[in-house]
Amino acid sequence: MPNVHLSRIGGLEPVVSQALLASNLSTARDVLLLSLVDLVELLNITRTQAVTLQHTVSAHVCPAFTSALDLTQQASVVLPMGLPTMDACLRRGVPAGSVTELVGPAGVGKSQMCFQLALLCTAPVEAGGLGATVMFVDTERKFSSGRFAEMAKARFPAVLGPGAPHGLAALSATMTRVMILQPANVEQLVAQIESLEAGVIEFRVALIIIDSIAALARAEFGGGGPSGGIIERQEMLGSIAVRLKHLAEAFRIPVVVTNQVTTRLAGPATVHAFQHSEQGVLDTAATTGGYVMAALGTKWAHCVNVRVVLERLADRRFMKIAKSPSCANVALEYRVGPCGIEEVEGAEMPEAPEHPPHEDVPPATPTATPAADGPTIDATPIATSVKKKPPSSEAQKSWIKTFPFIFIAIAVNLATNGAVLVGCSVCREIYGANSNKS
Repeated sequence: MPNVHLSRIGGLEPVVSQALLASNLSTARDVLLLSLVDLVELLNITRTQAVTLQHTVSAHVCPAFTSALDLTQQASVVLPMGLPTMDACLRRGVPAGSVTELVGPAGVGKSQMCFQLALLCTAPVEAGGLGATVMFVDTERKFSSGRFAEMAKARFPAVLGPGAPHGLAALSATMTRVMILQPANVEQLVAQIESLEAGVIEFRVALIIIDSIAALARAEFGGGGPSGGIIERQEMLGSIAVRLKHLAEAFRIPVVVTNQVTTRLAGPATVHAFQHSEQGVLDTAATTGGYVMAALGTKWAHCVNVRVVLERLADRRFMKIAKSPSCANVALEYRVGPCGIEEVEGAEMPEAPEHPPHEDVPPATPTATPAADGPTIDATPIATSVKKKPPSSEAQKSWIKTFPFIFIAIAVNLATNGAVLVGCSVCREIYGANSNKS
């Protein structure tokens, strides 16, 4: 049930609105969780007014039917990523009305991408930006105002550079439109996300960024099972996802979150990135025999609408759309420069190495997907099969050596029952010695 503020709901009687304010009922949730009797007693209104209040709030909260044509004509924030291939594939940039996730290992450029999106949103209109406000939730406390200013001067030197007329004032105004929240724990994170709606309305927010969604969740609920807080973590993430989706859909703005990666023993179908280099598996997974995959589990993966994977292979960096309802899996090479994230034009994508088929998962058929104004890209997820280790040759030899003694024990047993215990003890000692050797 979305926490729509009652001030955004029209059609309420002035007397009822004043009674709601006096009773500290501010959201639709507060009203719909109360019965008619509770509303009558708490607000001191008639039963007819209470029924009208419930119907009015319910009609506003419940989404109405719409057509595909209406969706295309809705006014939405158009926010480019600054990468031609990505902007073309995602239809002019970061999708509005949905949650976009940037996932990748540490140091690959997720925060740099967030800085760039915040800059493109807050930059003046004459410089090519939106001139709007950004809500930046910095859970890792690593937002760099110096780096943000450097990117602004390098990307828009004619308007925000030191040599531009009124450049310092324009840069100060741009940085003022970046509103930073730094929650210290999960409780503060949930509370700040719950209160974002009022800030979106008051400051004309056109973009919400959370960097990162996994930092506090994994720090406080990083156990190894239900007893370690995994169930509580998933419930918390589900409530956050519902709230973020509501903000994105209600205000038609993009919501961008970053996610970390983890190494797990998983099947190839769960891997969504370039998991191999020329030498084989990435260093992060080579020692464990697992796969580098997005953190926070399957439930969170279904909550995001678009997943963009950032990966590093040796000294090269790649960005890949692993999940999107509007485009195929495409990839590009990028670099981090003074202007932020820059696309490397004409780069060749790494080829997937040959692997034996997995025992449980059939091999996927490679499909070539043409990127916009770029080379043909292999869109098949790259993964490595995990093979079962065959029995060692030493163990097989020990069993072969044991067979004659077992035969002798059986023969002695047939000859005399009294020798059975001796034969069995001899067999156990010999078999134990051979097992220790193997």
